[in-house]
Order: sequence, then C-alpha cells, then structure tokens
Amino acid sequence: MRSLLISSVVVALAALTPIPPLSPQTAAAGPYGGDDVNSESGLLQVIDLAGEWSMGGQPTFVEQRGDRVTFINEHGQVAGGRILTPTLVIADGWGYLRGTVANRGTAIYWENGTVWFRTPY
Repeated sequence: MRSLLISSVVVALAALTPIPPLSPQTAAAGPYGGDDVNSESGLLQVIDLAGEWSMGGQPTFVEQRGDRVTFINEHGQVAGGRILTPTLVIADGWGYLRGTVANRGTAIYWENGTVWFRTPY
C-alpha cells in the first residue's frame, strides 16, 4: 500500500509540472539565440523529423504535424511529444524524456542513452 501511495504522489507531481512549450519570444531571447527563429515572421522554425528512424538496427518512427510529434520506439510503444527547438524534442508520453536533434536532423540523442538515426530515403 505504501509503494502505491508513493507512486501516485510521483505521478501526480509529474502531471502538475509539465514542461511548457517555448514561445518564439523565449526561443529568440533564450540560449538558442535567434538562429531558431525566422527573422521575417518571428515564428519558431520547425525541423522536419517525420519518417522512419532506427535504434540499434530496429525500426522506430516519428509522425509529425507542425511542432507536435508522435514517437514510436523499437518496441512499438507510442508517445506524444513536441519539438521545442530545431535541436530539442521532448516525448511527453515517456515521462518528458528529452532528445537532442543532431547531425542536421539525422540523429536524436535521448537522455536515457538511446540514439535514433534517420533511415535514408
């Protein structure tokens, strides 16, 4: 009973503290500088991550609509997420797992140590 209560508290706290998306103003003024913001429109530029990826030779996928993404891992587990900047994604459905987009959008380095590589077209 005690572990159930502790788990419920942790889940409740996580639900109360979501990581908000960056506004164009925050991105322009923040640590990413103005490179992530389209100077003409002032809108955050969104990198195209949609398509097939792989992790350790097993297929993974990213579905995308604007800055909203759905990640599907090598086990078929699905998580909704967001593109925060062209180099930072977050999988909300996997405990707000953060990923760094690198190598011109061909790799995602996840905080949990896994790496996804874009499958060539």
